[in-house]
Amino acid sequence: MSRLAKTILGSLALLGGCSPSAAESPCFQEPLVIPVVRSVTLDIEDMVEGVVEKIGSEPLWDDIQPIATSCKPPATLPNQLDPLAQAVSRHLPKPVQLVNLPGVSGVVFAYFSQGEEEVVTGIATALVEYHPDGTPARTFKVAEVLRGEGWGRHTLSNLTQESIQYCSQEIEYFGYADNGDVIGELDSPTRTQRVCEEARSLPVD
Repeated sequence: MSRLAKTILGSLALLGGCSPSAAESPCFQEPLVIPVVRSVTLDIEDMVEGVVEKIGSEPLWDDIQPIATSCKPPATLPNQLDPLAQAVSRHLPKPVQLVNLPGVSGVVFAYFSQGEEEVVTGIATALVEYHPDGTPARTFKVAEVLRGEGWGRHTLSNLTQESIQYCSQEIEYFGYADNGDVIGELDSPTRTQRVCEEARSLPVD
């Protein structure tokens, strides 16, 4: 090979190595193509129509329409309901939204979840960030609807580049008589006023 050819090849290699996107995966780039926002409210009701009314019914999962993405969820998500059993039943996490804030970007996945303290189940969403090579980085739950025997809890979050604030409300699915007996299921669930926690710093990768 001539000296000129070697020089040209060396220059091309250097140029390729200097390109910031040369090693970036499509997954890493996907959230970056949507407009950057300073903050975003992540509410599962905006992602899954009728989730509060339908929670607990099998058809609800089939109603969740995934978005197109090359990103894969991590092996487990926060408070995920038995990931192995969900994989066997083909109830794998579904990508439902892209997020792009300054310094925080990724894909929101919906999945079956369980309560941290109560024996209740439901559907949650978690934001997954990705390294440039497309592997999962930070992951944190952003919204959830849990349902127990006649009651439930709906949680959403307000996300900025530095913090996340969770807001929750209780849900009643049954009507009760004055003596406490159950009258029947309500046509439309009732909700308490939403209560928001103090904003907390985002977890460190």
